[in-house]
Order: sequence, then C-alpha cells, then structure tokens
Amino acid sequence: MAESAFLFTDSFLLDMLIFCLIALGCLLVITLLWRILSLIGKKIGIHGVTQKTSKVLQKISVLNSSIQKFSTPIAAINTICCLVSIGIFLYYVVQVTRITNKAGTDGWSQSSIDMIYQQKPLLWIEFGISLWFLANLVHHYLDAVSKLSFFTNPYVWIDIATSIPGVICPFINYYFYGLQFLRFVRLGEGVSYFLDISGNYLSDVNQTFIKLAVTLLSLIFSAASFMFVLENSTVTTGGKVNDLMDAFYFAFVTLSTVGYGDITPITISGKIAVIIIIIATITVVPAAAGQLAETMQASRSLSFAKFVGKNHVVLVAANDKPVLSFLKEFYHPERNNMGTKVCILLKEETFSREMRIFIHKPSFSSRITVIAGHPLSDGDLARACCRKALAVFVFNSGNNEKSDAETVLNTSAIRQYTDKVSIMVQIHNSRFKPSLIDHNVDVILNTNDIRMSILAQGTICPGFSALVSNIVQSFGLPKNYNKLASWEQEYIWGAGHEVYAVKSLEQFVGVAYSSVVETIYGDHGALLIGISYVNEQGKNRHIFNPGPEFILQKGHRGILLAQDEEQAIEIAHYFPIASNKEYQKSENYENEAQLIQQYFLYDFTKHHSRLPRHRKIDDALIEDIEELSLSKFIVVTGDNWDEISSFVRKLREYKLKEILPIVILSPKTPDSDYWLDSLGRCPAVYFVRGDPTSVHDLERAGAFKAMSAIILSHGAEGLDDLSVDSKPIMTFQQIRKGSGVPIVDLVHASNSKFLGMNARHTIATNVPAELEQPYYAGHVFTSGSLDTLLAQSYFNREVVTFLEHIVHGISISIPLKIVFPRLVGKEYHDLFKTLLRDHELVCVGLYRSRSNGGDSATDEQQSRARFRRRNKKDSSLPRNFERYVVMNPQRDLKLDESDEAICIVCRDQTSVKNFRDSMRTEDDRTDATYTERDDRTDATSEEESEAINYTFPEQELEMKTFK
Repeated sequence: MAESAFLFTDSFLLDMLIFCLIALGCLLVITLLWRILSLIGKKIGIHGVTQKTSKVLQKISVLNSSIQKFSTPIAAINTICCLVSIGIFLYYVVQVTRITNKAGTDGWSQSSIDMIYQQKPLLWIEFGISLWFLANLVHHYLDAVSKLSFFTNPYVWIDIATSIPGVICPFINYYFYGLQFLRFVRLGEGVSYFLDISGNYLSDVNQTFIKLAVTLLSLIFSAASFMFVLENSTVTTGGKVNDLMDAFYFAFVTLSTVGYGDITPITISGKIAVIIIIIATITVVPAAAGQLAETMQASRSLSFAKFVGKNHVVLVAANDKPVLSFLKEFYHPERNNMGTKVCILLKEETFSREMRIFIHKPSFSSRITVIAGHPLSDGDLARACCRKALAVFVFNSGNNEKSDAETVLNTSAIRQYTDKVSIMVQIHNSRFKPSLIDHNVDVILNTNDIRMSILAQGTICPGFSALVSNIVQSFGLPKNYNKLASWEQEYIWGAGHEVYAVKSLEQFVGVAYSSVVETIYGDHGALLIGISYVNEQGKNRHIFNPGPEFILQKGHRGILLAQDEEQAIEIAHYFPIASNKEYQKSENYENEAQLIQQYFLYDFTKHHSRLPRHRKIDDALIEDIEELSLSKFIVVTGDNWDEISSFVRKLREYKLKEILPIVILSPKTPDSDYWLDSLGRCPAVYFVRGDPTSVHDLERAGAFKAMSAIILSHGAEGLDDLSVDSKPIMTFQQIRKGSGVPIVDLVHASNSKFLGMNARHTIATNVPAELEQPYYAGHVFTSGSLDTLLAQSYFNREVVTFLEHIVHGISISIPLKIVFPRLVGKEYHDLFKTLLRDHELVCVGLYRSRSNGGDSATDEQQSRARFRRRNKKDSSLPRNFERYVVMNPQRDLKLDESDEAICIVCRDQTSVKNFRDSMRTEDDRTDATYTERDDRTDATSEEESEAINYTFPEQELEMKTFK
C-alpha cells in the first residue's frame, strides 16, 4: 500500500484533475458514438439501428417521467447521502489529525496512515453513496437535450470528482478522501430544492438569504477541507495545517482578504488550491450578494411580495379605505384574535398614510402582509395563499353597478381557484345577490340596502342609526368608566353590546319564547332577540321576536345581544328553575295598547305605495315648499341621484299608515326618463332645484321645519378623498338648528369633527370615532361602519342576518310620558316586563335626554357644564342633540319622563297581538304563522319570504314558564 502515498504529495491535485479529464473524455466518447449511430441509421436506412435507438430513447423517456414523480424523495435521499458522506470525510480528518508522529519526524510511517483508510464498512457505505450519485448522473446525462450544456452544471463535476473514487475504493481497499469534501457543495442543491418547494412558508428574501448562507458555508468548508487535505502536517512535510481548525482559520483569513501570512501553502498543489479558492470566491460571492440585493429590492415592491403561511384570512379590495375599518374591528382587543394573520390583496400598489401607520405598528407588522395584484390572476391568488386561507373577504370597489359586476367576477375567480375556502362578499346592489349565491358565497353583505334602510328608519324612529352603529362596532368598558358622567356610562354600556350566537338552548326546550327572553334578561342582563335553526333542507332559518306562542324546541339556537362572548357561553350552560306561574296583564293594558297603536306607524293591509301611472318630473317640480302647505314631511338633499332615488324607494317600501311627503333638494335636475324609471311611481315626492349649502334654498325646501332631513353623501367618485364630505358637512351646519332631526350620511367618520358639534372630544379612551358626538344622538351615519360588519361576520355568521332583519324590520318609538306615565321614576326592568308581558314587544333600548341622565343633581350639573365647555362656540344647540341611545339598558336604570322605548319588530312578524288583524297580509293563513328567511337571500325582495306554521316536525312539548 506504500504506493498509495502519492495521493498526498505535490502531484495529488494534478492527478485528480487528470482523472476528471479522463472521465469527461469517456462521457464525450459515449456521446459521439451515440450520435454517430443515430446519424448512420437515418442516412443509410439501417432500420434495425434506428428502431433500437428509438426504443432505447423511448424507454429512457418513460423512465424519466416515472422518476419525476419521486423528485422530492430523491432530493431527500441525495441530501441524506451528502450528509453521510461528509460525516465519513470528517471522521477520517479526525483520525489523521490524531496521529502524533507527523510527516518528516522520527517514527512517522506511511503504513500507520494507510491503516486508517482500510475500514471496510465505511468503504462500502461510500461505495453505495457514490453509486447512487453516478446513477443520477447518468440518468440526467441521457435525459439532457444538449449534452454539451449538461457539463456547464457545477454539480456534474462534483459528482464526477467524488463518485468515481468512491466506487473504486472498496476494490482497492483504500479510501480516497481527497475531494469528498465537495459533497458539502453538493448539499446546496438539495437545500435549494426544498427552499423552492417551501415558497408558501418562506418569503423570497428569506429563501435567497438561506441560499447565500449555504453558498458561503460551502465555500468556507471546501476551502478549509481543501487546504487540510493538501497541507496537513501529518502527511505533508513542513505543512502548517495541524488540524481542521487551522484550516478554517486559514480559509476565513484568506476569504476575508486579510491575509495574516502565519499559515501559507508550501506545496505546489496547495498553492494551486489557493488560486482556485480565490477565483471561486470573487466569482460566487458577488453574484450571490447581488441576487440577494435584487430580491430585497423586489420585495419592497408590493407587486412581488407574497404571503408566507396558512390559516390566515385574505382581504381583496381595490383600495385600502374599507380595509382599514375591517382591520381595526378584526384585531380589536375584545376579539382576542391577534394570532390570525391577514393578507391584503390590493389592486393599487399605493395606500393611505393612515393605513401605512397602522400596518407598521409593532403589534401588526408581523401579522399583516400587503401585496399588489388582481384576484383574476391565479398567480396573485397563489401569492396570497388563498387555498390555505381560512376565509377570503371581497370588498366592493365603488357605489355603482360596474363595481358590483367586478366584485362578482372577482368572487367567481376566487371560487374557481379554490372551492374549499369560505368567501364573504360586500356588494352595493341586491340584484347581484343571486349570482353570488351560485358561487357558494357564505356571507353576502348588501351595504347600500342596509345603509338606506338605516337612514329610512332614522326618519321614523329617532336614534335608530346610533343603535345600529353600536351594534356594528366593538369595544369594551374603558378603565375610566366609573369616573364618567351617568349618561356617558349608560351610553357606553349599551354600545358595548354585540350580537352573539348561543349554540344550544336545550335547557329551555318546551318554554315560551317570551318567558325565555325575560329569564335571560333578568338573570344575565342579556337580550335574546331571536331564534335560529336548521330546517329539513339544511338551510339556516331565523325568527326574530316570534311572540309568546312560540315554543322553543330541540335544535333551536339563540341570537343574543350581550356584553361579551363569555356571557353568551354562560347562558348556553345556564339551567334555571322552572315555574308554572302565569302573568296577568296590568289594569292599564287596554289604554296603553291604544296609545301604542297611535305610535305604530305601519299598516300592513296596504300594498307598497305606488302610483297607478308614472308621474313626470314637471309635475313634481316646485319652487317653494309653501306652495304645498305641508305640516309633516321629510327633506332629502344631495347631488347623486342614484343615492337619492335609492333612499326614496326604500322609504316608500315601508307600509306606513300615512304617506310622508318627501321633498328633494338637489342642484342637478335628472332627465325625464331617469325620473320616470326611478321615482315616477313614488307618491308624494317633490323636487326643489337648488344648492343644499345655501340657506335660501334650504328655506325654499323647508329643511328648517321638516320633521327630518336626510343629508346624503355627494358624488360617487373620489370616495377616497377626505373632502368628499364637504357639502354634506356644510349642509348639516346650516340646518342643525332646525326643529327636525337632521341625519347626515358621511363617507369618512373622521370628518364628523367638522360638523360644528365639537365632536373631536372622546367620552372614553377606547370609544371609536363612529360612536362619539353626534353619533350617539343618531344624527350621523357612515357607510364605513358597515365594513366592520364584514369583520364581525368572520366570528359570528348570525350578525349580518340579524342586522338585515333589524334594518328591514319595524321600529317603534314609544314615549314613556304619554304611554307609560305610571312607570316614570321606576326601573327599566319594569318597562321591559310590561312591554314583553302585556304587549308582546321586545324593547332593545331607550332614547334618552342627556340632561336627565345623571343620578344626582351634582352629576347632572357636571355633565351639563362639561357639555357647555365642549360647545363654547355653539351654546345654542337644539335639544335634539342632547339625546343619546342606550342599547339594552341595565335592570336598575331609572326611567325619566323624556325617555322613549325603542322596540324592534321584524316586518315579516305578526307578534303584536293587539294589531295582529291589522298587520296580517292576504297570504297569512293562521294566527300562528310567521315568515322565515333564508340567511343568504333574506334581503333581496319580499317575494323571497315564505310563511310557515309555528309547529315544527318534532313532537309538541308542554309549555313551561320561568320565575
């Protein structure tokens, strides 16, 4: 074995290079022979040669397609083999280092070194690894389209240099460890493969950084190993590399261009190796660093960014306006949802400064990823990892049919891309709802329909918009709650309620709905507003205030207004004590019922208010309201006729006993065809042409003496511009001192501070702007607040259905001073029980006067003094602005003579026994009927409602009542 010593002399590197050239020559010869045989077969028509060549190529192609299916296991095997081979190499390095007798010293012998390399188990392991890499090499070589370009791959040369010695070593009983360290470089191919397939979990920057790190480690390890093999003092006389640590030290000093000179190569092979190392360094490192810089530069562009992870939610929007409201609700502290990440797919690459500040907060920067793209592109949906998302939210891009059509198309593209993820969509026009249902959309939020219903209800029931704003916003009680004035505490208490679903009410099976409502409110302070269940067709059905004859049965779920989710969970596990006690109606029942009927503005015996023929705009055009001598009417201002006509039609949908005249004030005159199509058959609608910001024109339209004035947002374009609310704000400032109730529709909630109400003051530290003054009086509503509703639907699917039933239902405002004078000064639970037991009404809140909200004279004085300080510049504000809404008040709240009880009855219900005959439509068959709605199609049209009997398929159960 002494002759093997030549492997560790100055000729070692030259011998290895010659060996690689020989291996290359063999492969080239094989390639030339194969090509010559193919050409000869084609030229001289040797069909046998041609046919056999074709068969061989066909078999190779079939083998390659089969191997491609196992690319990941093969890459894993390659990685493991590299690691094992590196381990064997390091073992031999350690064994060589442990030899005490170095080359050139007494006692050194070649035989002691040769014995190290003759361990047969390691030789055969290396043989198997080398054989595996040779097989891969041959396979890729035969599969390569261009044989010459095949050799441009550096991993080919590594396999040649490391596999051939490994295959030979068992047969000569000797381990060639000369270039086996290159298996560490070969390891980089496996790392790159697994990084590429893990693109959904690692960003491009992280992938490139890891690849660069592996490249640098490979370069350092190879340089250190190369110097150890050629310059270690055990086999090289005078070598200065004593162990692998010296080799790494030399590699770091050399690659960093420091070059101390304490370790230098003394052999020719070592000097050549240093040259090769330096060339590789100046070639590889700048290229890798440049690639990293390009990747980092590209990552700053949202068009190249991508989300990494799974179990997240994706927001698809044209701009960031609805997204910011969604995020504030989604990550509200009450939600405890900070673990869920959000990917925002924006059509526009730029977004607002407010949005940029929000997503760069430390608590959100790692949870929110913004990418620019389009949902119609599968590549952009892949960058957002839509298939691995928990839900996808699609926001409407505008307030017109074009934007709705785009929303439907985006939803269709997402559903085609993945059929498993939940999709929740926001649209403007309800006529697009069937198209979304066909795409299996889980939640459909019709923002314009809900918005117009809220504004229409506000004209009938003052404070209704404040009630809805409280429902769609989330916040808990502030830390300074006990230090606030009584009216502020009452308002915040009510605004803190949200809609929750009680998954099971089995403990109330057999109990009347009214008894359950009274029991839950009495024991927990929560309000059971309705019941939901799954019918035989598997669809969710919802019943709101079904009345005392409705008996809860197995499978019913509750729809609850509560302070927090813990309260809803507590109710689900609550088991009260049953009692057979029946309640008698009060002595004042009949008189109170007659008075309630006066404030019940609806007449269900009427059909929709429509004229028998179209009314031209010339017939509706007036110069001054004095021409009509109206006593009760509503004024609508704006310059967007789509918005105006939508509101008027919505108000006319309500079957009121008395048709309230509507006066429209707008600077634009619609053309006759548009008027005929949109408002031509709406009765008692008049048009005054004028500027809503002009006091003179407002007087001509009667805005200062109208019972209510609706100020709609102006224009459909430029909704992202904060100044879009300028005209509505100016109009509100002009008419807020009138005798009626003005309600302004703002696009941006932050603009409320310009209404002249000093609305910038925050009554509590965590109350959102949408709930501050003058929101709590019901004078302002913002469409942006509905964006938060889509976020709530992620946690509770019932909330959208609940709100749709509320805004499409019947709102009754009952003044206590007139109807229930005997209850003035008593507690709220007395009023709640009276309405529920005697009149079958569920009271959801109070409309109160702020001047009477204090528990004591001192508290009242402090509250009014604080109010005056906030409004120094406008101390003559009308009394309407001193009112506020308390949703689901506490039991012990003292009632005041100025209070009004807000009771909500869905328009499809006939729960008020006194008015059951007057409210019944021609289609009602029995006294015990109610109308149910599909949770997806309940807001499209009245024809979609269907009447069914109270009796369910389950057996009838004995009725119980609770104490």
